[in-house]
Amino acid sequence: MGPTPPPATRPICSVSLGRGATHALLLGLLLMLGAARPADAQFATLDPAIATSVTLTPAQQDQIKQFIDQLRPALFSDDLTEAKRALDTLLSPLQTEGVSVALRQAFADELADDIEKAIADEREMLVDVHGNKVINARPYTGLRLAGEIATNRMLGIVTGELANKEQGRRFFAIHCTEMVFFAVEVSQPAVTAQALYHEERGKPAGLIGELGNLIVSEESPKNAAAIIRSLGEAGRIPDNQMGGVALAATRLIGERVCDRVRTQWKDDPGDEERLVWLTAGREVFPVVAQPDAGADRDVAVAAIRLAGHLVASVYRDVEAKRVGGVDARQNDDAALVQKRMLELAGNLLIFGEQRLAEATGRQPDPKIEQAAADLEDSFVGSGGQNFRQAALSLVSVHGVLTDAPYGFKDDEFIAP
Repeated sequence: MGPTPPPATRPICSVSLGRGATHALLLGLLLMLGAARPADAQFATLDPAIATSVTLTPAQQDQIKQFIDQLRPALFSDDLTEAKRALDTLLSPLQTEGVSVALRQAFADELADDIEKAIADEREMLVDVHGNKVINARPYTGLRLAGEIATNRMLGIVTGELANKEQGRRFFAIHCTEMVFFAVEVSQPAVTAQALYHEERGKPAGLIGELGNLIVSEESPKNAAAIIRSLGEAGRIPDNQMGGVALAATRLIGERVCDRVRTQWKDDPGDEERLVWLTAGREVFPVVAQPDAGADRDVAVAAIRLAGHLVASVYRDVEAKRVGGVDARQNDDAALVQKRMLELAGNLLIFGEQRLAEATGRQPDPKIEQAAADLEDSFVGSGGQNFRQAALSLVSVHGVLTDAPYGFKDDEFIAP
């Protein structure tokens, strides 16, 4: 049978934080991920026709202002139930099929000051009118609103939180960037292509460039995985919506995760970190696996490079004996993660090579397919010797990937 992709699961990860930050993060996730329900009877709704109006009349602008004004007090109140109802009501027009840029801009104009003020509120806990301590949901409400409205100004608000010292706040801001990418994917974009991706002096910039850099520098593996999932959403933006953004996002996932792996050569990365690398492979794989997905040369090379690093990381684990005996790997949870890494590496190698061959006008190299097939088969048994040989044939100084046509540096995969 030919190679098959790993399960395309995208789980929501728990995050280990301090007590207050954990509560705030969990609330934020509920606010962000909770399905919007029909507007509560206590709030008036907005005429659905306004949501799809390409241009807004003065009368429609007045209706939008009245709609937001009646929700504003509840939206940022200490009553979490009331705030959630107001949030669901406010977001309902933005979830209308064919929602217009004009509506997003009108929402941004009306709510920008409130959102900025809410996000600036650093308190973890508040005291409500009854004297009870409650979680301060305002910053998370503000972030979610900014992500859902998804204009350039709102995007600037979200990106300002990507460097927040609190891990939970960064985690939530990352997910809000994913909201922006999703909004661009399914509706007329209210953010510019320049804001999402451009190059400055030959280097990636814009939101996608910033997220790519954060993959390398983010200390939390769970946050790093969230960044990759966000860029994976950007990788699904159709070219007819915003040309070139998807391939740039996919390429940066591959390239920056390779850079992240290289920072951890000397230590046991741990299973949480290995899952970051698996997440990257699972986002890149669907793009290179489909002949009509439009993967270009750079994306193909990034996929092959990522595959090489997955193989090299397992090789280092075997050399360091970081898991049980090689013959017992089928019953070893850590080894199951490594086995998945090798399965994914094999798929990335095969399909990355196919796309690279197409992009460069040559036939796929059969040595790559054979090397990919050897990886998993050699991982079990023989005391690891067969796997060592299979891995080194790919990633060593004299390996396939450090030779033409790939030509990665001699120390790209194995530290000197």
